[in-house]
Amino acid sequence: MPRRLPHWLLLCVVGVLAGSWAFAVLNTAGWIEMFFYSRHDAGVPFRIQYSDKISFADAEWQKAGLAVGDRVLAIQGEPFRGFAQEYGQIRHLHGGDSYAVQVEKPDGKVRDVRAALPPLVPASTPRKISLLVVAILLQIAFPLLCMVLGTWVLVARPQDANAWYVFAILQFMQIVFSRTESFTSALTFLSLWQDWSQIAFLMSALSFGLDFPNPFPTERRYPWARWVLVAPLLLAFPVDTLEIIARLHFVAWFRAVPAQPLVILDRLENAVGIVSISIFCASLFMKLFAEKAPDARRRLRVMVLGSQLGLWPLFLLVIWSAIRGVQLNTAAPFWLFLTALLMFVLFPLSLAYAIIVERAMDVRILLRQGTQYALARGTLFFLRFLGGAFVAFTMFQVLNHRIGPTRSLVQTVVALVLLLGIRFSLEKRARLWIDRKFFRESYAAEQVLSDLILQAGEFTETRPLLETVTKRISETLHIDSLAMLIRTPTGFRLQTSMGVEIPSSFVLRDSAQSITAVERRRGPATVYFDRPDDWLLDASEQERAALRDLHVEVLLPLPGRGRLMGVMALGPKRSEQPYSKSDLQLLASVGTQTGLALENSELLSHLKVEITQRERVNRELEIAHEVQERLFPQSFPKIEGVQVTGMCRPAQSVGGDYYDCMIVANGRLALAIGDVSGKGVSAALLMASLRASLRGQTMRQTTDLATVVSIVNELLYESSASNRYATFFYGEFDPATNKIHYVNAGHNPPVVLRVKSDGSLERHSLEGGGPVVGLVPGAGYEECQLQMTAGDLLLLYTDGISEAMNPSDEEWGEERMIAEAEGLAGISAKQTLDAMFAAADGFAAGAEQHDDMTLMVVKIDGGQSPR
Repeated sequence: MPRRLPHWLLLCVVGVLAGSWAFAVLNTAGWIEMFFYSRHDAGVPFRIQYSDKISFADAEWQKAGLAVGDRVLAIQGEPFRGFAQEYGQIRHLHGGDSYAVQVEKPDGKVRDVRAALPPLVPASTPRKISLLVVAILLQIAFPLLCMVLGTWVLVARPQDANAWYVFAILQFMQIVFSRTESFTSALTFLSLWQDWSQIAFLMSALSFGLDFPNPFPTERRYPWARWVLVAPLLLAFPVDTLEIIARLHFVAWFRAVPAQPLVILDRLENAVGIVSISIFCASLFMKLFAEKAPDARRRLRVMVLGSQLGLWPLFLLVIWSAIRGVQLNTAAPFWLFLTALLMFVLFPLSLAYAIIVERAMDVRILLRQGTQYALARGTLFFLRFLGGAFVAFTMFQVLNHRIGPTRSLVQTVVALVLLLGIRFSLEKRARLWIDRKFFRESYAAEQVLSDLILQAGEFTETRPLLETVTKRISETLHIDSLAMLIRTPTGFRLQTSMGVEIPSSFVLRDSAQSITAVERRRGPATVYFDRPDDWLLDASEQERAALRDLHVEVLLPLPGRGRLMGVMALGPKRSEQPYSKSDLQLLASVGTQTGLALENSELLSHLKVEITQRERVNRELEIAHEVQERLFPQSFPKIEGVQVTGMCRPAQSVGGDYYDCMIVANGRLALAIGDVSGKGVSAALLMASLRASLRGQTMRQTTDLATVVSIVNELLYESSASNRYATFFYGEFDPATNKIHYVNAGHNPPVVLRVKSDGSLERHSLEGGGPVVGLVPGAGYEECQLQMTAGDLLLLYTDGISEAMNPSDEEWGEERMIAEAEGLAGISAKQTLDAMFAAADGFAAGAEQHDDMTLMVVKIDGGQSPR
């Protein structure tokens, strides 16, 4: 974005524009009043210059005795104070009114002179429309056009000194055709602004000729040289100001100042002005042949040609009118004079164009495009005019009843169809034909780039996409150097290029000014080192050198959906023609589609990697599931009078639930169940460690279960993270005594369901033992026991089954689970297990479960009698 203007510069811009437009409005109003409302107003019969002496007198007043050199003492009986007094009095009089002036002759005699005031517009002046048109164009329209162009240039580039020069030059055009006498109340301002503008014009013309587009070589060697001419002009500012104020209001001041110094200074100012204008013209012509920069040379060609075509026809008419001794507007036929005036417009247009455009076009291209555009627009306008004229003629005949009702209806329908056809069908086809016929190159580029926009979205791989886009843009716009920089974790790296020789390791950081500029603009950014934007000035020297190596003229962003995917660096066209607005719009669309395609390609590549990784992980999880399944009992011990079965259903491929049963060395039936904290692979690994620790301890042939669990706790603590643990239950059933010895380390208490002699059910919870294993080192555990009887049903479970959730997030609960088991009397342990899982699934009603579900069922049928 452009930098904010300093306050002082902003105030200067506002002040200059306000003063210039105030002068323009008053000047325009004065001419309008003269053309349309001042037919009978009075003109000024004499003028004063340098002092209170007359420098010009009307012919009738000279006959009455007024002569050049007479000193004015009074007008209309009032002492003469200044020229503004004369204007103020004459302003309220009409041509032919009597006017009295008292003057002092050079011999010292005082004389009263009275004569009729001349008309502002001579009665003999013909009121021809052609002359009125010329006057309006020359004295109103053309100055206003220059003001609009000058304002546009200054507002667009207020920090460019050349823009100020052009504004001063164009503003002077209204001074040339100014009329300040109409507003006596603002006469001082108008007169001062007129003089200041003339001085500013001379200094600006001199500076513009020396500085545009690049400083003249002698400026570097003799920077003081221009001040030889600028100094007298600067001196003229205060001197002219005092002179104008004195001439308007205080002519008595002139009596204290000799007239000769003022005459010398005025002649010096005129001489400096002539030299300044000569330097302006000569230096631009010399630079035209000496300038080596292509863009600067194109700007000079446009400006010089526009100036020549605009100024010479009118200049020749001025010379011809001087030779013939006639007025300018009567020196040549009206059509010739009007043509010269219209061509005069080329002068301000060429000045404004040379300053405003980012990159100037060659003169031949401008002429060709301008002619083609005029032809295209003229053709379509002529077609619409014919259609509208036919419709108007038809409606005229209908309204005046010049044709019958039937013919009226038919002709009206035909007229409307013709008009609609021209508007919606023929005009569209005509535009297409004109585009193909006259703008074949731009039309072809637009078609190719439009096709590329659609084609870019079809690519799924990065390299073919970049190669195709690079090749098509290079061929279409005739670009020899082009590079693609694609986003990587370390910055934007060179991916593919043509016509540039830079290492493949070239990279632009995310924080580079060029990257920031295209991200902020959200569109192409032009790179002109001779007219750098603010972001280019802020870039580091290394970054600017890199952009020069890439021969960049346009940086095209390749945006994705949420971030910038890359940047395309486009070099200049072979024709040196700048990128047009249409080119940049089409390139922006290509860049958007390319960026989206790059993002899709990146997402597809990541998706492929992720799918491959997921397939590998799934395969590894399948293997882990198979391994974990092998860790669970593959068969259950056969003990007379005891049925044992169990099942674990992991919520994921692998889980953290553990159950086991085996015959230990002393003939007991060992039962174990646990629930490891966490889920997934980490829990499964800890579960395997728990199993290995327990299996290792059962081989020691000890009956002290508290010691066994204590050692398991120590082993698990050493092999797991500090925040990992397991709830654990370990018990041994002695068939000889029908007793179960156990240690419950923080696990859900297993439940023994017993049918009493009276048929009622009795529940026993196997609680007590100690804390969870693997969390607290050196924890103490206590062994507990329970006498079992025939018919007892022992349920060992994890909270995954007791806390099964239904779609309403309601838990099954231990009470429902145990109640379900109580209703399953008289069936085997395996049938009980299946029924319990079926009941849990029925309650869940298909809701997804997030915890492993494990259940062991031990049924005591009989066995040995207790000792």
